[in-house]
Amino acid sequence: MVCGYCGKNFEREASRIKSTPSFCSTECRLAHKRNQIEIICKVCGKHFFKRESITKNYATKCCSKKCSGIARRNRVTRICKGCGKKFEIKKSSTKRLLERGKYCSKECYTEFARGKNSHMYDHGQTFFPYCEKFDDRLKERVRILHGNQCCVCGATKEQNHNKRMDVHHVFIEKEACCEKRIEDKEWVRQRLPKDIARFGEPEFSKEEIMYIRMMVPMCIACHSRVHKEESNDTPYEETKWRKWFAKMIINNFDGISYLSKEEYTKERQVR
Repeated sequence: MVCGYCGKNFEREASRIKSTPSFCSTECRLAHKRNQIEIICKVCGKHFFKRESITKNYATKCCSKKCSGIARRNRVTRICKGCGKKFEIKKSSTKRLLERGKYCSKECYTEFARGKNSHMYDHGQTFFPYCEKFDDRLKERVRILHGNQCCVCGATKEQNHNKRMDVHHVFIEKEACCEKRIEDKEWVRQRLPKDIARFGEPEFSKEEIMYIRMMVPMCIACHSRVHKEESNDTPYEETKWRKWFAKMIINNFDGISYLSKEEYTKERQVR
């Protein structure tokens, strides 16, 4: 056999022959282990040494576990919406349903994500009360029309943490039952379908009122998901849920969103 370090020929029993390099003596084996090469860390630029045998089998281009962890990070660079500072974020976070990474820190989010910059911004409607007609009886009339189930996933009260369905305004108008009190009619019309909205008219048409009054019952999970996936100020033609709800109400209930008072009274008597 030939020594893997000095090249000298030597003899060895056949049973001791291995595929790895063999050495003629302990000195040659130790000297081979000390045969190191210089490597530059691809993260911090530090010079370090590793055995040549290790570099052939492993991608040892980092000087430490810390640098190795940094090298494996898949990050993207972003610019903070608040302070304009550049920062890095995991690429996986940008592919979530609710994209993250708009602010460099919690402090920046707290400072700048207010008013119109907040993801909860509702054109100032968050602080407005619902009209007095939108009471428990009206909500119950909406729920009964849809069989007391979530109109999206079909969940029942028992599947909704034993709570009644939320009632969602399809066109996000809290004065939906008191249209005459709506002051900014043009703003409301921006959410309606283009062929329905009558811009410039002093009063809402019957078709506009039908759309504005559209309401649907939803479980807690679906109600939260709809609000997260769809901005209130998105035009009707670019929405997913608003179009789906409106089409469902028109096709299944002829544009009616809740039982009349007479129908509701009869339903309660039957029960």
